Amino acid sequence: MSFTTSLIQYPITHPRKVICCLLLLTVLSTILFFTLAQQSTTTLLTKGPPWTKLLPSEQPLAAQEILTVGILPSSNKAGVFAPTALSFIIALDQTLQPFATVTSSSPQIIANDYLAPGNIDFVAPGGLGAIELTPFLDATLDTPQLTEATAERALQSPLLSNTFVSQDGKAMALRLPCLISGQTQKIQQKLQNLTVNKDPQHPQLLFSGLSFARENFFREIQKNSIPLTCISLALIVAISLLMVFPSGYSCVVILPVACSTSVILALQTLVQLPADIFSFIPPLTAACTSLLFSIWLIAFLNSALPEKAEPTTFIGKEMKSLLPLLWLISLASGVTCLCLCFSSLSTVRFLGFFAALAVLFAFCATVMAVPATLIILSPSWRSEGKSNNKTSSLLAILSKHTTQSPLPRKLAYICANHWPYVVTPHTIFLALGMTGIMLTTIDAPPVQWYAKTHWVQKAAQKNSQRFAGIDQLHLVCSATVDKRSLNEVQQWLTGRLKNAFDDAPSFYTTLEKDIEQTTAHLDSALELSNRLTSLWRQKMNALQLEHDIQINRWSIALDILAHLDNEQQVFLRPAVLAYLADLQKFLEQMPQVGKTISIVDIVQTMHQALFEGAPGYKRIPTTIGSVNQTLAAFKEKRPTHYLSRFITADATQTTLTLYLKSSSPSAIEKISQAAASYFKTLPPPLPLDYYWTGPAYGFKTWNEKAVSSLFLWAAVGLTAGCLIFSFIRHSPVYGLSIFTCTSYMLIFTYGTIGLLGMKLGAFTMATVIILLPVAFTLTSMMLYSLSRTIKEHGCWHENIEKPFSASSFPLMWSLAAVTFGCAPAIFSAYCLLQTAAFITISFMLMAGITFFTLLPPLCSLLQTTLFKEELLAFQEKREQGAGEQEDKSNETQATLSPPTEEAAKPDLNEAFTPPKNPGV
Repeated sequence: MSFTTSLIQYPITHPRKVICCLLLLTVLSTILFFTLAQQSTTTLLTKGPPWTKLLPSEQPLAAQEILTVGILPSSNKAGVFAPTALSFIIALDQTLQPFATVTSSSPQIIANDYLAPGNIDFVAPGGLGAIELTPFLDATLDTPQLTEATAERALQSPLLSNTFVSQDGKAMALRLPCLISGQTQKIQQKLQNLTVNKDPQHPQLLFSGLSFARENFFREIQKNSIPLTCISLALIVAISLLMVFPSGYSCVVILPVACSTSVILALQTLVQLPADIFSFIPPLTAACTSLLFSIWLIAFLNSALPEKAEPTTFIGKEMKSLLPLLWLISLASGVTCLCLCFSSLSTVRFLGFFAALAVLFAFCATVMAVPATLIILSPSWRSEGKSNNKTSSLLAILSKHTTQSPLPRKLAYICANHWPYVVTPHTIFLALGMTGIMLTTIDAPPVQWYAKTHWVQKAAQKNSQRFAGIDQLHLVCSATVDKRSLNEVQQWLTGRLKNAFDDAPSFYTTLEKDIEQTTAHLDSALELSNRLTSLWRQKMNALQLEHDIQINRWSIALDILAHLDNEQQVFLRPAVLAYLADLQKFLEQMPQVGKTISIVDIVQTMHQALFEGAPGYKRIPTTIGSVNQTLAAFKEKRPTHYLSRFITADATQTTLTLYLKSSSPSAIEKISQAAASYFKTLPPPLPLDYYWTGPAYGFKTWNEKAVSSLFLWAAVGLTAGCLIFSFIRHSPVYGLSIFTCTSYMLIFTYGTIGLLGMKLGAFTMATVIILLPVAFTLTSMMLYSLSRTIKEHGCWHENIEKPFSASSFPLMWSLAAVTFGCAPAIFSAYCLLQTAAFITISFMLMAGITFFTLLPPLCSLLQTTLFKEELLAFQEKREQGAGEQEDKSNETQATLSPPTEEAAKPDLNEAFTPPKNPGV
């Protein structure tokens, strides 16, 4: 027995076993999903978002995602720096400190240089040539103070103004660089616990940031997807009850949909949702595919199933013709999804693989569940005569008007006979769709995954209004310099020192010995310079003032050593720093940018402090040595790694940080284009290379790559799927018809997004993976219905009502079921789901228009090639029937016609001859 025969016979001969196995598989998969979903989501989030892999590895600090916690006053009159809020702020600061340290039980979650009241200092003059750092908040004091004067002082700092303290001085923002992904909820819970059962006058906490929005989305969806799924199933059953009578058939679709969806969810949970944001697509693909398969199977089997007849033989016979078609659709859809596995993005590859699995499970669940359920289904459930109550009578009336409506076949008749008038509006629709696609913008950052009324959106808006921005964008500039080897540096340095100290050979000998001893233990020229600078400065400081000649010699040696550093330290040159300062002013004029921070701000602040805080010295020093002195003073008070966000140790690369009012990809694109224009129009004093980085830019890059990759490989998959239809059907026109209808519906659907000004993102583009199997199913089933009618009745010009009467009902049922199944997502709290539902519903509406208006004239024009086999089969059947009819006619004529003369003579003679007398 072949596998196909077993697949057909087993659910018919063992229906109860099949139903029990499918129910058990559904229950076990659901339990597995609920048990491991939270753990799987946590594991997924700790791996980090997929776009961080696109960031340059040279900038790990710039790649950190910032969690912004806005501390806003409960009323506009009182600020967070009021004395009543002091204890709350101290508690916040103490709660954050463990996250910035490594313990035996937990790793370090946030970077040491996070912005919080107890972790920042004010730069204050400490006398000429010296500085002091005073803490913003010192909680160790007996009477810690945090007043509005403190806020005003913070507003004067370029590093704190409008980033840590709001412009009005009444709000504060904690900036927490996350070292480990997936931990924002943990920080949120710890901080929010401080507000539980507290005074309502305490400030409110608002959490925002790219990483926080993404992680919170997955955790909320994990909880809210269950009621949305239940509502969708309820609506599918409800619309089926209104369209299908007997009502028992409307419940048959639940089992295959639930089974295929739960299995895919369980499989993704076991592998910890590797497709990230695309993890929602395969379950939806399984649900839609199994739903459509079930509807068309029920429609075909119910249309000819006698009420009182034994259904086993009939279902087995019908499944022999339907199963190859379902397998062909599944094969083409699966190959279409598998084409995504050639993408360069791992998330898209996982999407293609699991979507193909979803189609496979949808096929298996449907061909097993539907025949078995129909066998078990009580005859009274599928009896149209059972209308013993008002509800049944009402459902029967509604379903009768739905299934027997003359509108579809009349519309098909008009379109088939007046195709020039039909092609014109469809050409206009196609042009509008292509125009909309060209107008579509790729956008939708994680904060826009939520509806505008969602608290995450509101928190992001409030934080953006109060402060310079939430997310950060980093412009990394670097200069290419000729790096010398350690030996070359040693030779250059000894040569310059020998020329400088010809009159002091003993001093030169001391210097030469220091160089040789230091070089013996080092590998890099930069480290040599640092070691010698420290050593010679110590020797110079150890001299008494009366040794002025020796002090002068050491100063000359240090100047020569500084000249060696200056050749390499490009971003300590005053001219380069001035160029960066002008670039900052230019970028801050853009509406998308709230503020910029760079090494220039640190140099200017420290230079002012070194000159006793005089306002006129808040500028860039005139020499590299002076710039180096400002940074050296900063390093003496703060750890060296605090500067690593702004400049590298060799000063050949610097980072300009932009606080964004809007972190959308379109805003980032405008900023990058403006910066490129600035570099081109006003060239820097020496050639500089630059690139953009940061989580916001990484998301933009990934989003664009994901959309383009999905578009490319979905198009390749659509072509491959249609080629499979052509190859199996031995008809290029058949595959071309499916390609034409599917492409047309997709172009108009996605073009509508651009025409309406909606944003296209990776998730909304991935919805095409759901729509392709849907399009294949609907188009193939429509063509199958037409082919069956043509095979039975011949050319359908004269019998146009019959094919569309047979196929209009399951098509309308499919359109209504998918549309109402997606409806709950329209009213969800997530724009991501709302847009995906809008795309699906628009596609289903366009499918109805296409199949009832465009498909009839298309089939009319291509009938002889599209249904060549069916027409030949009908012709053979007709000729065979005509031959049988001729034989029957001859037999009848021979029976009824009078005998010929020759044949009648013997009879007549016999009739009139007198009988012989045997006795004579």
